[in-house]
Amino acid sequence: MSRMIFFFFLLVIAGVVCKAPINAQQKPSNINALNIAVLNMLSIRRNALVILDVNKQISEGQKIVREGIKKEENTLRIANQDLAKKRPVLSPEAYTLERKKFEQNVIKVQRLVQKRKQDLNKAKISALGKVEKTINQIITEIAKERGYLIILGSDQTILSSKKLDITAEVLKRLNKVLSVLKVRVSK
Repeated sequence: MSRMIFFFFLLVIAGVVCKAPINAQQKPSNINALNIAVLNMLSIRRNALVILDVNKQISEGQKIVREGIKKEENTLRIANQDLAKKRPVLSPEAYTLERKKFEQNVIKVQRLVQKRKQDLNKAKISALGKVEKTINQIITEIAKERGYLIILGSDQTILSSKKLDITAEVLKRLNKVLSVLKVRVSK
């Protein structure tokens, strides 16, 4: 308890000695004297045309994969029904052999489905990596043009002036430079 009082006392003394304005609502004489900017990456990731395009292509790819899975599942279901019909006719050894073939087909389909999903995920990661690289280039350009020494994410700030926010400018330039991107899925 005495430590807390001591630290509080030190903070009060430091505040009196420094006489620095602590209120974030006070208007400084030069809003960006420190050359700081704020950027809302979540907004860019939500609203960038290229990211919307990539997500649309991935969704279409997922739909195609789901349709392929349904076809494979129907084929397996029919094969399983046929195997069940053959059971009374086949000898136990022949049935076991046919069952193993069926199970191998099931495993093959499961691996194929897993590979297709992984390929889609890799394609999405690759495309979004290209987008992030472009965003970083745009941010660097803006920082150089305007002389920013630091650009903070809006999620890292508690309070900032809207004059410091460069999100709209980054989004505008990104949409101009890269509005679509072909997602390449390996086959």
